[in-house]
This record gives sequence, structure tokens and C-alpha cells, in this order.
Amino acid sequence: MSRYELAYEGHRRPEGRAGDPLPVELVDALARLVGPGDVDVSEAGRVAYARDFWPLAAAWFVKGRLAALPEAVVWPESPEEVAAVLRLAGERGVPVTPYGAGSGVMGGAVPVAGGIALDLKKLNRIRRLDPDSLVAEVEAGIIGQVLEEELNRAGFTCGHVPQSMYASTLGGWIACRAAGQFSTRYGKIEDIVVGLEAVLPSGEIWRSKAVPRASTGPRLDQLLLGSEGTLGVVTAATIRVWPVPEARVGRSYVVPDVARGLDLIRGVLRRGLRPAVVRLYDETEAARHFADVPEVAGHPMLVVLCEGDRELAELEAAAFDGAAGAAGYTPTGWGPVEHWLKTRFDVSLSSYLIRGGGLFETIEVASLWRDATALYAAAKKGIEAVPGTMLVSGHWSHAYPEGVCLYLTVAAMPGPGEHEAYYRAIWDAAMKACGENGGTISHHHGVGLVRAPYLPRELGPAYEWLRGLKAVADPKGILNPGKMGLGGAPAEPSTATSTSTAAATAAIPPEGSGPAPGAQLDATEGFDLKGVTDCAICPNICRFDCPATRVDPREGVTPSGKARLAYLLATGRLGWSAEAAELLASCLGCRACAELCRFHGFSLPDNLAILRAPAAAKGSLPAGLADLGRESTRGNPYGEETAAVAGELTAAAAALTARVASAVDETEASADGPVLFFPGCSTLRLRPQAAQASLNLLARSGAPWQLIGPPDLCCGHAHMAAGRPDLAAADARRVQDVIGKAAKATGAKAIVTGCPECAIALGRRYPERGMDLGLPVLTLAAFLAERAGEGGRTDQGSAPPKSRGRLVYHAPCVLARELGQDGLPADLLRRAGYEVAEPEGSAGRATHCCGGGLFYDRVSPDGSRRVAAGRQEELLRAARTDRPRTAGVANADVTIVTACPFCEERLGALDFTELLDRAAGRGAR
Repeated sequence: MSRYELAYEGHRRPEGRAGDPLPVELVDALARLVGPGDVDVSEAGRVAYARDFWPLAAAWFVKGRLAALPEAVVWPESPEEVAAVLRLAGERGVPVTPYGAGSGVMGGAVPVAGGIALDLKKLNRIRRLDPDSLVAEVEAGIIGQVLEEELNRAGFTCGHVPQSMYASTLGGWIACRAAGQFSTRYGKIEDIVVGLEAVLPSGEIWRSKAVPRASTGPRLDQLLLGSEGTLGVVTAATIRVWPVPEARVGRSYVVPDVARGLDLIRGVLRRGLRPAVVRLYDETEAARHFADVPEVAGHPMLVVLCEGDRELAELEAAAFDGAAGAAGYTPTGWGPVEHWLKTRFDVSLSSYLIRGGGLFETIEVASLWRDATALYAAAKKGIEAVPGTMLVSGHWSHAYPEGVCLYLTVAAMPGPGEHEAYYRAIWDAAMKACGENGGTISHHHGVGLVRAPYLPRELGPAYEWLRGLKAVADPKGILNPGKMGLGGAPAEPSTATSTSTAAATAAIPPEGSGPAPGAQLDATEGFDLKGVTDCAICPNICRFDCPATRVDPREGVTPSGKARLAYLLATGRLGWSAEAAELLASCLGCRACAELCRFHGFSLPDNLAILRAPAAAKGSLPAGLADLGRESTRGNPYGEETAAVAGELTAAAAALTARVASAVDETEASADGPVLFFPGCSTLRLRPQAAQASLNLLARSGAPWQLIGPPDLCCGHAHMAAGRPDLAAADARRVQDVIGKAAKATGAKAIVTGCPECAIALGRRYPERGMDLGLPVLTLAAFLAERAGEGGRTDQGSAPPKSRGRLVYHAPCVLARELGQDGLPADLLRRAGYEVAEPEGSAGRATHCCGGGLFYDRVSPDGSRRVAAGRQEELLRAARTDRPRTAGVANADVTIVTACPFCEERLGALDFTELLDRAAGRGAR
């Protein structure tokens, strides 16, 4: 039984209560509309949609409370499917909460009325790009960074870069009238949108005409901009685009105080100039962000970034230089600008503070220039006066000729049981300051649940017009009820307990206590609960880099979604299920999420792998992994499948050894011990040609070597991935015994393997578990590179021809991220005379996954195929061809090559050893 509370419990339906699944008959009806695979009523699947990134909901989460649960999650793939779902929901009176990527911070995507969470991420295409008109028609579910990358490839930019760029959608931007960091040049989203496509609550599809301007009465599409899904579901928009900027020029200055910093900005903007970024930090934020700039001590900092046509960008920068110089302000160069560019997506402080029992909130408001300093002073003073406040700071961004946006940051440590009261108090103080100092209560985060109580005062009599419009447009009140104070859902959280959890409320820790002592599962040794908690309440900016998330729209597959599930499972607040285990296993282990993660040293894939053991113990592993974890008499998880290949390799090794022995003069023989070659069971199963080529290269290298036998031994990685640490330990003991005997008998000096995962297991994971093999472990690429550097022979000593052909190299993520050897295979191939292209995502820690990591292909075959197809497209794009690839060859001139059996199997690629072997004429010297 699950052990969590639901904060919102106001919705009641005849069939059940909020948080309970929809009736089977209604689920079946939804499945007929969108397909059975696009409806989820499992608890694990619905938990991922329990909240957005509203800070108060994150604070609830670590105390055992979820904001709310939808009764079903639905993924439509077209406007017509959205329309069909809304018609059905209207007929049955089922609430619908539109959902983009859940990065909002106002509770706008929290399903307070239960019902359907309508996830739009399958509507994710750029339908058309019109370079002459500088517009693009784009579906609403596309992630911001995906949109920007696709536009960049065509030579354009959207110009909208919010802090949530990696974790928000076009539809979400439209829903709350979002602003990007470059809004001073490109405008907010309402300035960028030219036309909309939306589904109205009645189920009708409406499309506005995409034109630059019109005089045809009130702009109805403007009613949907900022309506937060209460008046319709936006499914696509025609947006303005711009050519990719020719140049980018940055400046920074230390200013005496915020008032004079604001005057400097105002003076430049009133000249008609439009720099992309203008950010003025008060002295508190300046000290936090730019501590390494000596001049900043005790003073505000102004950061400016100009981009576009080179002459214009330099002119804008020069205008700031002139104004700052005339005032005698201190220029501090490009460094602070570069620092901002590198850290502008870092939101980790919020997670650290909330996990520790505190609160972290941001409040953005806006005013005319004349009110800017007074609004700042009043809001800061009011929030500081609330007991529990530790820090209030601010910066100004999104500047316009008429005014500016103030962005306040609040860090607090309320007392136990006081989070809700404190939260409302700081918002009351900030909103009061707006009312008394000419400010608007929101600049770009929207209203949602948080600002709903203040909206009637903000809009005055127009608020009743808005309520009347909602009543006419959505008479049954199904669309996102409760948001902006509209609809019949509760405006405030309740203290009621979900019917599915009533019997277990006594086990829930009190507010402020964090995870219950001893709640972590027994079988989770090494599980980093603190790190998983940070990840679970982080705004998920790493989702863009996760290859599984790119092809799977489910929120439970995102890094933060998996961390939420892991947290609930590890603390016993959620019961194990097949659905939960499948979501946790939807990970490729590529560690791409870590590249945008600010929680240093934390690895979500490692922690998810640890949870596979209790999942296996409870019979909850996905079928593909359960099969992988079966007992084997051969010492590897594939059983007899590799026996024949292993036998052939043993015979080939013996023949090569005999040939080499007869060809080597005794005076030429090395006094060093041999290297022990460990092929790896996955190599033998997936790419036996690579194992044979490796033997040939070892024989040709001039170094003594010996094949470890039996050659199909498993390092333990496969069984560990399958949640069977017992079998993995048995694998490791077997390998340790075989290698120990071989080393003793031969005086071996190193272990060499062609499988990156085996190299990690033997060289790193074994010692971590007290099983040091006593020998260095080298990848074959590292060994061959070392031999080549020492003058060793890897190509029969012949000079390579001018070119042996074109190759496109895919760097395996394990080789790149964990071993730092991504470039070695490509370098060896170049030495052998090949022309090697290394496309985007093929270098260092930024490499992209093939789709086969951590046996993801067994968990989600379709997802794995889609990841692989995307990677193949990148590789072929780098080869400047769009002709179809067959049998590992893109066309007659281009071959895909890599250095990992899993990558080779997924991409249909050749192993680099096969190409080196081919270049050297196959066979020993």
C-alpha cells in the first residue's frame, strides 16, 4: 500500500475520488481514441504527473505529500486526437489538465481536480519553415532546446531562451506568456507568436490566420496566450524566427547602486537600441554570482550581451561603454558575461534548500521605470520582515523602453509545520508591494494556483469578464479547473488523505522531518538517497540530454521523473509494481543527464541500477531484463548462445599463436609477460567479427598476448543490470579466478579488452568491491595507441595509402564519459589511412548514445530503435548524405564505425578493429 498524502482532495466524481483511476469503461473509450499505448492509469505512471516544479509542491514531496494525482494520463498525437479527448471529457464531466513538460513554478499543471493529464509532447514537429517570411509553424509539445537546435541547423533561431529552455515546451511558453533571457531583443512569447492552432473546450479545432497584423476585431488568439489551458488547448503556433546571429558581443560593469544601474539601462534603451540581454544584479546577487571579480564587492553588477548583425551588436555594446564611461562606472570585461552564459541554467540551489527542510522561491514582477526602485525596496522589505526569511535578493532583466522586470529570489527556513503559512506570507508581501508601487503581479511565470488569490485585485472589473468568458467557452468547467481562480476545484490545499493511503497515514513523517528513519529499503546498499531527493525536486533541465526522454513522452522516463519514483520506492511510500520497475529501467546508463546536472558526483543511472535488485526480488523486472538474469552454466547470461563462437575464437587464437611463434626469432621475443585478452561475452554474442579482428591486431602488434579462457566469461555487468547482484558476484569471482591463474602462470603485465563496459567492470568496479585483479586494465584502443606510440606494429609496418575511404565515427558513451578515450579509435583509424568524420555528439562527454546502453533495447525495443535512428541520422548528416544505410554502410563511400558491441548492434556499425584489420590485410604478420 502506498504511504503518501494528497495535498489537493477537493474533487469528487461519482465513480471515485481524486487520485483513483478512471473507470475501466472510460479508459477503454480513451484507448479507442488515441490507442491503448497512449493511456496510462497505473499509479507509477500517474505519480510522475502529480506536480509541476512549484516549490511548495517540492517541499511537500520530501515530506511524503503529493500535490495531486490525475486519474489517467493521455498522450494524443494530433489536434484531432486532442479534440476527441476533449469531447469525451466534456460528455463525462471529466477534468482535463493540459501538460507540457511540467517546468512551471506556479502550480499551473497540478491536476487539482484529478481527471486526465493531457500530455502534449507527442505533438513535437516543426511542420513548416518559411525562410522568406521568417516564420515557422511548430507543434506545441516540442521541447524548447529541440526547437532551437532544429532551427539552428536551418540557419535560424527562435530567440526565446528561458531558463527552462531544456525542460519546457512551446505550448507551456504560450500558456503563461513566458519570457526568454533574450527578450529585450526578441520580445516575450506573445511578441513572437504570429498565429495559433488550438482545440476549444467543445472539441472544435480553431486556427487563427498567420499574418503580421490585422484589424479584424479583438485578437482571439491573444485570449489563449496566457490562459494557462483554461480556455483551450494550444496544439501549434506560427512563430517568428530570425537568422542565426552573425556576432555576439558582451560587456559588464560594476555600478554604484541599483538606481544608477537602472538609469544607465533606461538611457541606452530609450535611444532605440535592442541588446539581447541586459541584467542588473543587486549587491547580494552580484556577490553570489561574481565573487571572483574583486571590484564587485558591495556593489551591483550589470551584464550586457548584444547579438545579431556584427555592426549593430558592436554599436549597441559601444553605447553601453559610452554611457558607463561617462558616468565613471567600472568596466569588468567579458568574464562576467561568460560566467553568466555558463551558469544561467543552474537551478540546483532550490533542490539543496528544499531537501534540507527549507524553501526557495522566485517572484518576478514588472513596472514602469519610474516605479522600479520603489517596488524593489518595498518588496524586499516586506519579505525580509516575514519570520523564517534568510535571504532576499533581486536582479532586473527583460528590460524594455518603458520599464523592466524585477526578479526576486527568496531563501527561507520556516519552522516545522509553517511552510504553507510562510509561503503565503511572502507572496502577500510581494503582491502588496506591487499594488502599492505600480507593479504587475506577474511578468512571465503566469498565475496558476499561486497568484490566483491576487488576480481579482490585479484585473479589477475585468476579472468578472474573464470568469464570464470561461463560463461561455467552457460551460462544464473541464479545462484546467482551479487555475487562475477559474473552475470548481479548490483554490487551497486540503489536509485530507487519499483513500488509497488512509490506513498508512500514521507512517508518514511529520512535516519538516524529511524521509522517515529506516524507511529506505534494506536491499539498497550504496543508494544515494540525498542525491536522488535533489534530483527528484530539481526542475529537470537535464531532460533534454536524456536520449530515452527524447523518444518517450512519459514524464516518468525523464531523469527527475525516475528520481521521484526511486525516492518513493526507496522510502517505502510507493509499492513496487511492474510499471514502476519498467519506468526505472527506461535508462540507457549513458550519463547524459549528468552533463547538465549541478549535483556534483551524483549519478542517477547508478542509483537506478541499485534499485533493480529489490525489483528483481519482488518479481517486478521488465521481461527483457528478467530473461537476461537467468542462471547460466556457461558463466555468462547468454548461456549456450556464445559457446560456438567462443570455441571458434579459441581455435583461432591457437592458430595465431602458432603462426606468430614460428615467425618470431628468439632474439626478437619480448622478455615481458603477455597481455591477457578478455573478449567479453557481449562482444562474442553481438559482434564476434570484432573479437577475431582484435586477435589479429594483437598478433600483429609485436607484443606477447594470451587469450583468457574460457573466452565467453562475463564480467558481471549484464547480471548487475538485470538486478542480480548474486549472479554478478559469481561472474566476478569466476573471472578473478581465471585471470589470477593466467597471470601467475604467464607473468602477465596487463589485461586488454575490446568492450568498454568490461574495461569499466574489471578496472573500476572490481576494485571498488575489494576484488583488485592486480593488473592494469586497458581498452584495446588504448593498448594499440600505446604500442603505436612506442613504435609497435599495428599495420604491418607499411605506410598507409592516401585514403582508404570515408568513415563516420560514433564515440561510445562509456568510452567517452567514463574512460575519456573517445578519440583513440578515430586516431588509430586515421593513422591507418582512413578519412574519419566525427559529427556532433561524438566527442568527449557530450557524446550521444546509440540506444543500446544498459540493455534499454530489452526494456523498450521501440524506444531503443528510435534513439538509434536519431543517432544514425546525426551520423549520416555528418557524412553529408541522406541516402539509406545498409549493412553498416551509409553508402559506397561512408561507413559507420564505433568501438562497442552494443553500439555496433544498434547502429549496424563496424568495429574499429575490423577496419584496422582490413587495412593491414587481415591475419598475423
